[in-house]
Amino acid sequence: MEKKKLMSIVASLALVGVIGIGSTLAYLSDKDSVLNQLNVGKIGIYLTEGSTTPGAEVGSEGIVYTDPIYPGDTVSKIPALHLDNDSADSYLRVKITVEDVADKDGLPLEYKEDILKNLTPQLAEYGWVSGTDGYYYYQEIATAKNRDGYTLFDTVTFSKTWTSEFLSGDEAFTINIQGEAVQSDHFDSELIKNDTGQIVGWNTDNTDLV
Repeated sequence: MEKKKLMSIVASLALVGVIGIGSTLAYLSDKDSVLNQLNVGKIGIYLTEGSTTPGAEVGSEGIVYTDPIYPGDTVSKIPALHLDNDSADSYLRVKITVEDVADKDGLPLEYKEDILKNLTPQLAEYGWVSGTDGYYYYQEIATAKNRDGYTLFDTVTFSKTWTSEFLSGDEAFTINIQGEAVQSDHFDSELIKNDTGQIVGWNTDNTDLV
């Protein structure tokens, strides 16, 4: 079977939600001559990625694979989530979505699901477990001392079944990664775990993340 041109992939990384949970309490004295000074902690995260695939261009918006990609090919894509140097220890979670690029034909839903299905076992190898809310949860407390960051996965593989007429053009799509962090101190009681003790959720919603 003749190989059809698959697409050039624009792998866009959307890092949103630098998150800290917990109220900041200012303890006031009943004597106006006393000043209580508090040093408030912070949470800070950022995302990096690299690639060893020939022709891959790593830029501020992610990776662009300039060489044609065909059904059955595997490309290198190595995203990692990091804590800022002065960030408090944190729990981490990420949401990964495959989205269409503006002015391009829509990528079929089964192809998007195929990509995510391929990434899940890799995420598990790096310590991330799929939750019930669309997020992957890191199973250990993350620390700023780990300057290498917390890798998510290292390759993206495209099924050999991707041979529809859709793939004959010069198409593109994005793999978006949204990372979130929450302070680990005093948060253990908010962790949702499955029967085997794996973290699969946080007992909060986005309105609690500030």
